[in-house]
Amino acid sequence: MELVVAEVGTEPEGDQIYRLPHDGSIVDEHGSVAVGGNAEQISSFLDQRHRDGMSLAEALKLAVQALSRDTNGSERDIPAERLEVAVLDRTRPQQRKFKRIVGRQLSRLLEADNAAVTKTDEPSDEAPEE
Repeated sequence: MELVVAEVGTEPEGDQIYRLPHDGSIVDEHGSVAVGGNAEQISSFLDQRHRDGMSLAEALKLAVQALSRDTNGSERDIPAERLEVAVLDRTRPQQRKFKRIVGRQLSRLLEADNAAVTKTDEPSDEAPEE
């Protein structure tokens, strides 16, 4: 079993991501991280395409693209209802920065045209939609 520990700073420069593999070592990660089945393939895909400053919709779409790729190179469809998504949102006023993204908000983000993503698509303090 592997574990990912992330800390969101007050500014992006203060963000930290660590991966703790099953051997007990600590790996400092930058930008993106994948664990579990096909982690190496997914990490490679993310490393080639991730860039700092991506919108939430862009990052979410990239993550789904990475997860959708089979080991043989083909792609499969992953509908929103099969995804579990959460973010660490530094703008939340409470100390807990963890926020799940579910329901219509998740569907809107996956369907959003990158140029049309608005502030309303960012995580909010609203109760989760079911």
